[in-house]
Formats: sequence, C-alpha cells, structure tokens
Amino acid sequence: MLLVYELENGDWKERLRWQSPPLKEISDAFGDFFLSAFIRDSSSSKEKEAEWRVVVAHGTPWCTSRFSGFKIDLLSAGPDTASPQVLWHTERGYSRGDFDPRLKSSGNTFELRLNTDCMSFDNANCFERRVIYRYTVDDSGRVHRLNPLGINARGFVEEWLSAPWSESKDFSLDGSIHSLQTVHELFNPPSKPGDDQFVGHSFGPIRACAAQGVFQVQMNSTTERIVPGKPGGESKPLPSNYFHVREVKDGYLMLSAPTEPDPTCTGPNLTPLDAP
Repeated sequence: MLLVYELENGDWKERLRWQSPPLKEISDAFGDFFLSAFIRDSSSSKEKEAEWRVVVAHGTPWCTSRFSGFKIDLLSAGPDTASPQVLWHTERGYSRGDFDPRLKSSGNTFELRLNTDCMSFDNANCFERRVIYRYTVDDSGRVHRLNPLGINARGFVEEWLSAPWSESKDFSLDGSIHSLQTVHELFNPPSKPGDDQFVGHSFGPIRACAAQGVFQVQMNSTTERIVPGKPGGESKPLPSNYFHVREVKDGYLMLSAPTEPDPTCTGPNLTPLDAP
C-alpha cells in the first residue's frame, strides 16, 4: 500500500491511496518489491508550484525461484483518493537475484534499474544483465524512454531487441527504421501453445569499427526443435546478425543489423562472454 499525504493549511490531508486488490488469491497481491518516487508536472505554469505525480514500481507473484515480472505505474491524484488516475503503465520481466531494484527521480524524469535474464541463457557465461528503464514525461503527459538502455553495447542490443518496437524505434537510425523494424519483429517470433520449436540465441564478439564510436555486436541464432526421446532435440543454424551501434550521449543508437560482418570492424573482442 502507498499512502500520500499533503500539508494543507497546517493539516495533513490524504491525497492518494494505491494498493493491491482484495486478496482472494495469492496472485492478487503485489510482488516482492515496492518502490515509489515523486516527479513534477512540467506543464504547470511557473507562477504555480508544479503539481506532483508518483511513479510506482512493484514485482508480481512468481512461480519460479528467480525470474518474475514487474510493473510500473505513473499515478496522479484525483477526487477519490482511493482511485488515483493511472496515466501510464508498463510491465516487463526481471530476475529476483542479488541486485535489488532501484528507483529514483529528478524533475519529470524517473529511472528504474534491475536485472533480467540474458538473451542467451548460459549459466556459466551470462546469466543476468542490467537493464535501465529511464523515462521522461513531456508537457502533454506522454511518457518517453531515454538512453541508456543497458550498461554496455551488448546490453543495449539485447534490450533494443527485447523492448517493444514503440520504444526501440526511438533508438534507431531514421534512415534504417523499416529494415530495423523487420529485424526486431523476426528476432523473437511469437510462439503458440503446443509449438515444438523455438528460436535460440547466443553471443558472438563485440568489435570496434573503423568509424569512431561505432561497434559491431554479433548475435548468433538457431532453430531449436523438441524431439521426444532425444535429449537436446535438434538444432538448425540461422544467419547471424551483426548489429552496428554508435555511441551517443548517455547510450547508443542502432544503425543497422546485416547478416554479414562489416570488414571494417576488426578490433579485438571487447566484451568476452564472462564479462558482467
């Protein structure tokens, strides 16, 4: 439960109450963390004190020992303190590991940091990656994601592929939007109940390119098919993608994702598989 009180004429008044629904089942409860932070409404006039909003991030009930989901809600107080207006909502997956989720805000910007699973699930080399969910709220009340998405180029590529296209397109080169959208949509095709095959991914090297500030991130893919009675099933290699990213302020920009390596990207591997 989140309770917000505001001082008015010397008295504290309840302004907002945000809580889980009645607990008829365990799945009705919030999850294992509950964080909140205040942001200011940038559309308020300078003569008037900026009105506050509150962002809430919380886990959800989980059925595994580590991987779960979380939600972020941007709330605004209304006439009924028990029914705040939900201005924006999103939900994603995360890892309930050793890193505690952290939420902070400044002005009309908020940022949540936590861990999620690596796109290539490899317990020996890459189990988790750090994700940065940084957003700003514009004068019209729309929420936009900001850089950085991850802590290195590989993390940026993984999050660019994992995030909804509505977010990822803002970190893509304008001249390559259509081709990059196709790559984004095909990289993790939706599955149906009963499907016996899926697409798996593994990491390749990250190399610096001749162009200053540009890096090539290799991602390998395979089609994995479940075969009854055959441990490990069957694998069929797919074309690798070579994601080209450019360093920009606070993060990276996706430039292209060809299936052939760029001959000008020949530097040593900058991020070995055992790097955090």
